Amino acid sequence: MSEQLLPWLNGQFDFRLAYTYSHNQVVASLQAIVDNPGVHGVPSENVPDLVLIHQDICTLRTPDGPDYLTPPPPQNIYRAGSSNWPHSISSIELRTSVYDGLPYWALPDLLGLFLSKLGRAPVGATKRNFYLPLTAVFGQWCAKLIVVRLRYTPRVYQCSWTDGGEFCLGASRGGFAVGPELGSWLAVVDRARSGHPRYDREGDMDGLSVARVSGLALSNDYIQTAPVYDDTLSGDIWQSLSLIFTAGLEAQAPHPDCWIDGQSARRRPWTCLEKVPPVPIDQVRRLEGEGKKIPDPGRGLTPSLESGSHPLRPDTPKGPTTV
Repeated sequence: MSEQLLPWLNGQFDFRLAYTYSHNQVVASLQAIVDNPGVHGVPSENVPDLVLIHQDICTLRTPDGPDYLTPPPPQNIYRAGSSNWPHSISSIELRTSVYDGLPYWALPDLLGLFLSKLGRAPVGATKRNFYLPLTAVFGQWCAKLIVVRLRYTPRVYQCSWTDGGEFCLGASRGGFAVGPELGSWLAVVDRARSGHPRYDREGDMDGLSVARVSGLALSNDYIQTAPVYDDTLSGDIWQSLSLIFTAGLEAQAPHPDCWIDGQSARRRPWTCLEKVPPVPIDQVRRLEGEGKKIPDPGRGLTPSLESGSHPLRPDTPKGPTTV
């Protein structure tokens, strides 16, 4: 049975419709939000950053963004030529834009940041009626703005949220180009994604306590197989869920670059957990299908998880294959 999805952005945003948008419709929707932030209920304090992030997205988007096209080969990552470097190192170097004290250089992360800046989730938001469709739309829009071979779109799309409705979207690496003429460019991107400092466990982010954070991760399998938004438990979107978690104070301090099913993914500090394993996705589907309560992470789990294996560690990859 389909879920009744919450309207978003003062009723201006329909998830089921937005999920089906073409490249041009995605571009137009982002422009409409920037042109009329008040109509969409965007907090006024977020508008200046939103305009700049939108400019970054426009210059990196396929097929004609200036920074998408140059230096060649085209890719959705900020970069500059380094012709004096030997190909054994890299023929290009990374450029960044900085928001909230963190560097951004890839279109998927910039789009996730843009959507995260539009304001808190509506009252009554849950995984099924808001955060899951939001993440699914985010993935579809990334694929539309990148428009390259599926292998080079992000493998994982992720959303984390607090009980107060603050949320953050992120993705694994995507929008990059590879080739012998680029040398070790992919290694440059990977090192940059994992090079952020950890945050203090007792610290706050944006003035909010990290007492409780929930999240989900979608592999990109659904993007080509689900042309419309289908949130039934047997549908492709639910089948693409690779992780659901809720973290409390017992979890160690999350950090911006975490591992989900063996796939490195750069995100805001509170977007992954290290200590408490998530409830296995097959158990979540079974319990939700039966209308039962999902146990807290770390309780009532399968023996393999209770015995110490960790699904977020790179040495225990599960689910999506890394690119």
